[in-house]
Parts: sequence; C-alpha cells; structure tokens
Amino acid sequence: MNFTKYGKSVYGKCCLGLIILAFILSKIDLQSSKTILSQIGIYNFLAVLCIYLIGQTISSCKWSLISAHIGFTCTFSEYLRFYFQGIFYNLFLPTGVGGDVIKGYFLYKHDKLRLKPDYAACSLLSDRVSGVLVLLMLLLIGNILHFKQLPVLINWILISGIVIISGFVILIVYISYKRILFKNKLINRILFFIRLYFDKAVLKIFTLSILFHLMLIAIHIIIGWDLNLKISWSYYLVLYPATAILSSLPVSLNGIGIREWAYIFFLGMAGINSSVAFVFALYWGFLMLTTGLIGSVFLLNWNKNEASAS
Repeated sequence: MNFTKYGKSVYGKCCLGLIILAFILSKIDLQSSKTILSQIGIYNFLAVLCIYLIGQTISSCKWSLISAHIGFTCTFSEYLRFYFQGIFYNLFLPTGVGGDVIKGYFLYKHDKLRLKPDYAACSLLSDRVSGVLVLLMLLLIGNILHFKQLPVLINWILISGIVIISGFVILIVYISYKRILFKNKLINRILFFIRLYFDKAVLKIFTLSILFHLMLIAIHIIIGWDLNLKISWSYYLVLYPATAILSSLPVSLNGIGIREWAYIFFLGMAGINSSVAFVFALYWGFLMLTTGLIGSVFLLNWNKNEASAS
C-alpha cells in the first residue's frame, strides 16, 4: 500500500467534508440551531441510543450467520466485539464502510490457519450487499409513496440508481448460478460464495437486515418527534435510505459534510427549516459517534485479553 498516496486521499476527503460543513454553517441560523439543541431531552437520546445498540447487535448477528455459513468458527461474542471495533474505526476512516477492513482483519486472524483472506472479504461483501439491497427496497417504497412530493429530477435519479444497482446485483447472482468462470480467481471465489449465500442463508439474513434498517427508521421517526417535525412517517423511507447511501460515498471522512447536506436537502423538500434539519443531522451524527466510542471499549478489552494471552 502506498501510504503517502493514502494519506493525501484522506487529507483531501477531510478537507472536502470540512469545506461543505463550513458552507452549510454559513447558510443556517446557528442561534436557532443552538436553541433547538438545548431542548433535546437526555432521556430521549438514551432511548434512541439503546435502540441503535440493539440494532447494531442484530446486524452483527446477521454478519455472524454469513461468516459461519462461509466457514468461520467465531463465537457470537467475538463477532459482536469485531463488529463494534469496526464501528469505532469508522470514526477515523474515509468512508462509512472503512471499519469493514478492521472487521475483516480480526475475522481472518481468528481462522487464518484454515481460511484465506478472501473468505473474510466475501463475508463482508455479502453483509454489505444485503444491507444495500434492503436500503434500495426501502428507498423505492418511499419514492413511490412520495413520488409527487419529490422533484422530477430527484425521482429520476433515485429510480435510475435503484434500477442500475439492482440490475447489477441480479446480473452477478445470475452469473454465479450459471457458474460462469473468469480468469481472475478472486472473482470466481466471490461468485462461489454468492451462490452459497443465496442458496441457503438468504431468508434469515435478509430478515435480520430488514429488521435492522426498520429500527434505524424508527430512530429517525423518534428524532423527528423529539424535534417536533411535522412530516409523514412514510417520508422517513426516503430520508433514511437516501442519506445513508450518500453518506457512505467515499468523498469525505466518515461522511462529514455530505451527511449534513443530505439531511438538509431531503428534509428541506419536506418543508423543514435548514436550521432544524442541521440539528437532525447533528443528533444522528452524535448517536453514531457515541456508538463508536462504545466500540472503543470492545477494543480496549480485546487489547487487554491479547496482553494476558501473551
């Protein structure tokens, strides 16, 4: 790995995110946002934090099913620890999926005498694919329900994106079932695991993925109640998937700037003031930050166990 090039990439993404954030701050009423923030109750935040932690536990359970199906032998507590460690590292890596590298490393390290690194990569890829498909499904439902409310251009962008990504996934699944071989061994390995994944474990995995994302939508609804937003619950089927997908794009450090802009943009289309929408983004961002810091506890505990074992 070229660390100099990687460092420049991280620096560039960090600068871009901060520039976008600075632009947003220059356009909103900070005093109004500060007043709204002061009215948020600590008990409401603790409630959504508990829901979020339960949701992340469910998501780690989904990942454990995928990994066990591929051949890994970790206990659920180990999967949970790896998962929360990945959430912690996501705070510092360029995208919302950067922590997957850390999760994959710990997963591979556990069974490195039996399995190759591409097994861990395939488990993470399958985990992400199931999540993206559910996000697209929810976004499509939200788009249909609010087709007239959203601008024509946004409707076409959303629908086109959903069709293109879904078509690509369907093509990959078709190729895996037809057992079409390529020269690249890693591609063949990925297609092999996709076939296994869809053959046996798909129903359980997608059920857990749907449950996880519905819990995150419920959190968004609760945040909306806490901020006294007057929007339909079904609009959150647009808000959450769209902002989640945009925030995961590898253009800023952990989605900073992009996430705030996305919430302001989509809540603005529902008639919500930008100052309120900015507070919504901060609320959600602080929730993820708190969860990441909780993940550091798992990391410290792991380091302590490693030291004791040594």
